[in-house]
Parts: sequence; C-alpha cells; structure tokens
Amino acid sequence: MGGVAFSLLAAFFFASYLVLFRRVVVRTGEYTTAMLLMLPVGILYYLALMPAFGGFAPFASIGPGVAALFALAGIINMIGGRGLNFHSIRLLGGNRAAPLTNTSPLYAGVLGILLLDEPFSVPLVLGIVFIVAGATLISQTGSSNPGSMVATGYAGDSGLRLEAVVGRSEGGNPASVAAKVSFWEGILAGLGAGLCFAIGAVLVRYLLHEKFNHPLQGNIISYAAALATLAWMPFAREHRARLARLKRGDLALILVGGLIVSSAGFSQYLALNVAGAGLVSSIQATYALFLLFLSWFLNRRLEVFSMEVVLGITATVLGTVLVSL
Repeated sequence: MGGVAFSLLAAFFFASYLVLFRRVVVRTGEYTTAMLLMLPVGILYYLALMPAFGGFAPFASIGPGVAALFALAGIINMIGGRGLNFHSIRLLGGNRAAPLTNTSPLYAGVLGILLLDEPFSVPLVLGIVFIVAGATLISQTGSSNPGSMVATGYAGDSGLRLEAVVGRSEGGNPASVAAKVSFWEGILAGLGAGLCFAIGAVLVRYLLHEKFNHPLQGNIISYAAALATLAWMPFAREHRARLARLKRGDLALILVGGLIVSSAGFSQYLALNVAGAGLVSSIQATYALFLLFLSWFLNRRLEVFSMEVVLGITATVLGTVLVSL
C-alpha cells in the first residue's frame, strides 16, 4: 500500500513540475538553465529533511562502490533522462512527450527478460503492444494534425509566441524539412528519456534493496553527482549569459519546480524502497494523465490536445500497467 501511495504522489509531483517547466521553456526558449538550478534546490531540500530520516549517520555505512552506483543512477536519471525529457517537451509539448517517456516499463520488461531471465508473459506482450501503439499515435500527430502548435518562446512581455513544430506554414504549404526533423528529434528524445528512466529505476531498486536501505541519503548522492557533472555550466560564457538574462518570475518558477521535482524524486525513492520497480513504474505512468488534466487548466494555450494525444496517453498508461503485472 505504501508503494502505491508514494508512486501516485510521485506521479502527481512529476506532472506538476512538468507543467511549470513547460512555461519556463516557453519564456526562456531553453531548458539547461532550469536543469542546473533545480539540482542545488533539491540538495538543500533533502538536507533539510535529513534529521527526520537518520541524519548523516547512514553515510558512514555506505561503501565507495555503492556510492558510485547511486551517483551513476543520478547521472542517468537527472541528466540523461531528465535532459532528454526536457528536450522532447521543448520540441513536442508536454502532452505529446509524456507517452514517449512512458515507454520506460517497456524497456524494463525487455531488459528483465534478456538479463534477469524473467518470464515472457501474455500481459507483457499486450503491454508492449499498447505502449508501441501509444507511441505510434503520438508520432502521427505531426502529419494527421497539421495545425498542431507548440510554444517555443516569448514575443516580448505581452504574450506567448507560438510556432508549429510540424504543421502548415502560411498559405497551407507543407512544413519545412527543418520542422519535420525537429518533430522526429522530439520523438527520439522522448523514447531515449524512457530508456534512461528505466535503467535508473532498476538500478535504484537494486541498491535500496540489496546495498543501502536509506532512500533520502541515496537521493542526495544522486543529486550531488548530477550537479557535479553540470558544474562547468556557470563557467561557460553562453550559460552565464542565460543566467544573467533570467527574469525574476522565471527564476521563481524554476525554484518552485525544483522543490516539486525533488518531492517527486524522494517519493519515487520511497516507493522503490518498499515496492518493485515494475509496480512503481506502472503507477507512476499515471503522471501522463495528471499532466493532461493539469495542462488543460494551466497550459491550454501551450499544448496540443487532439484525439491522437488522448488515445496515445491512455494506451501507454494501460500498457505500462500490463507490462508490470
């Protein structure tokens, strides 16, 4: 029961922060600054929680090899998975990126069969079919819904500038080759994010159950490793310029988003500590439904809402549940 509750909580937090992140991307036109700033926010948040979860004492019992694996999990999840997910959202929007990221249980199921000798079951086959169908529906939104619009940046302070990632240009002409490339780049980035999240979840599940039963401390190591990997960014001229241009309202959104996604990550680690990676992945897949609901109320002008999107999200959520049975 605890695994289900923590997984649902993580799903809601993930959806909430992606709604905020989508607005940040629209305002700033990029996502790497948000990735960087969210990490120290998360570390400070976890440090504030530590007195209630054993303090610093558990760190004394962790070996260097286990710490290195938690660091690897953080890099895979927070730089690989999160970075590719952010890139997919920038190109496709949150609604269309969500079913692609939700392919993570598909990868986990296949890896389990190939590497862990897990059984090849009927629910797994059906789940794969649903997940592939959902991702395929999303891949069709560019051609079957030529007027789909995705926000890419600001048109000054007065409003949002919307551009078609794949759609009709003026006069009804087909979209440019560059736009089509961007669309498929978003598709591949979403699928890549799903793969990274699957590998990270399996690794964290193994570490928490076999090596180090302290989710908060493990999460701090993961966050610190991800932050160390991106520590070069403030020293690069381009990134310093982006930080200098960041408006106060955008910074506030990033900081709030950092707190929310840190809550999501901690909830996920708590869920993996008491439940299997398959169960956690299947329940967390409902974040796509939360995202669809929240986007309708908060980001309606920034997202694509079509029958293909709704059916694609529904299919991938059903598929993840079946894969995890």
